[in-house]
Amino acid sequence: MDADELDLVRSSLCRVLRGTEAAALPTALLESGWADLVDPGLEHDADPDIDPGAGAGAGSRTSAAAVLAVLAEESGRGLVPGPALDLAVLHALGLPADDVTAVVLPPLPARGPAAAVAGVRFDGGLVVDGFVLAGAGRAKRLLVATDGGVVAVDPTSASVSVVPVGGLDPDLGLLAVRGTVAAGGCSVVAGGPRVAAATAMARRFLAGQLVGIAAAMLEATVTYVIQREQYGRPIGSFQAVKHRLADVHVARCAAEDAVAFAWEDGGELAAVAAKALAGRAFLTAATHCQQVHGAIAFTVEHELHRYVRRGYVLDTLFGSADDLTWELGERLLASGTVPRLPPL
Repeated sequence: MDADELDLVRSSLCRVLRGTEAAALPTALLESGWADLVDPGLEHDADPDIDPGAGAGAGSRTSAAAVLAVLAEESGRGLVPGPALDLAVLHALGLPADDVTAVVLPPLPARGPAAAVAGVRFDGGLVVDGFVLAGAGRAKRLLVATDGGVVAVDPTSASVSVVPVGGLDPDLGLLAVRGTVAAGGCSVVAGGPRVAAATAMARRFLAGQLVGIAAAMLEATVTYVIQREQYGRPIGSFQAVKHRLADVHVARCAAEDAVAFAWEDGGELAAVAAKALAGRAFLTAATHCQQVHGAIAFTVEHELHRYVRRGYVLDTLFGSADDLTWELGERLLASGTVPRLPPL
C-alpha cells in the first residue's frame, strides 16, 4: 500500500469515525470494506493456538498494520469513543471481524500479567471483571482474555452485569462488566498464545490513539499561542513557551517513531515500548499544553480538558507508561538480552 492509497484510506476512515455513533461504528467500518482492507485471506478456521499472522503474506500483514495504525491515530485525534479497538483485537486473534462482538478490557489499574486479562477460569466456570467500550449494547458475545486463552461469554446471562462507569472521561462510555459464568455458558475461541498477540495489538492500538491525542493537543496549543497576545506580542514568541512546546514535539515524535516500529515489528516488546513512550508523550503534552493555555483550559467550554481526560484513561489501559517501562526492564533483565527497540 503506497502513500496515495494510505491517504485515501485515512480520509475514508475519518469520514466514518466522525460521522457514526459508537454502537454503529463496527457496522459502518465493515460496510466500508474493512474485511478487504485488514482481513484478506484470513483463515477463519485456523488453529487457535498459532500466531494469526503466520499464514499471511508479508504484504497483507503490512497493509493490515498500516490501516490499523491509521485507524488508531485518527480515532485518538478525533476523540472517537466507539469500539474500533474491538475490531483490531479480533484481527489479532485470527477471528473474522463482526459487529456483534465486544472485547472485555482488563480492570483498572492493573500491572504485569494482570494488565492483560479480564477473567479467571476455574473448574466451575469463569469470573469476569473488566470493562467494555461504548456501544457494547450491540454485542451478542463478549470475549474475555484469561491466562489460558480467550473465552466467549453471552452478555445476556443473568449472572453478568454491565453497568455504565462514568468516571474521569464519561464521553468514553466505558461500562463495567462483572459476574461469574458457569462452565456451560462460556466457550474457548482462542488459545493462550493468542492472548499475548491480542495484548500486543491492544497496546499498539492504544499507543496510536495516545499519539493522536498528543498531536491534536500540540496543534491546538500552537494555534493558541500564535493568536494569544501578552505585552503586545504573541505568547508563542516567549522562550519559556517555545521550550515547553518543543519538549512536547520531541516526545510526540519519539512516540510516533516507536509506534511505527511496533506496527512494523509486530512483537510484544515493541508494543510495550511503544505504549510506554506514547503514554509519556501524552503526559508531557497534558502538562505543557495545559500550562501554556492557562486558566481557559480548565473550563468546560474549552476542548483541551477532553483530550486530557481521554488520554489519562487510555494510558492506564493495558498498563500505564510507568508500569510498562518497569515491565520492559523486568523482561530485559530476565532474558539477559537487549533486542532492537526504540530508546526509552
